[in-house]
Amino acid sequence: MAMRCPVCGETAHVRSSFYATKTTKESYHQCKNIECSCTFKTLETLYSIIRRPLSPDEIEKKAEPDLLPHQPNVHCLSKYGDNFKVAT
Repeated sequence: MAMRCPVCGETAHVRSSFYATKTTKESYHQCKNIECSCTFKTLETLYSIIRRPLSPDEIEKKAEPDLLPHQPNVHCLSKYGDNFKVAT
């Protein structure tokens, strides 16, 4: 992962990194600008999980067919307000 140098704004590349904890990585960066050559470190931390993958049990449940009774004569409103039968 490349970051910008906090001193000159040029690209800085990771030279080494390690996991400080299970969810935090500490990285050492060095600026590519030879005149600057700033060396700095960053912390990359997991903030939150947006969506977890399904567990094997949840995947199995999704594969089962719906057990609800079939309703062939369902009525719906269209965007114009007409009442019509949904073809099944």
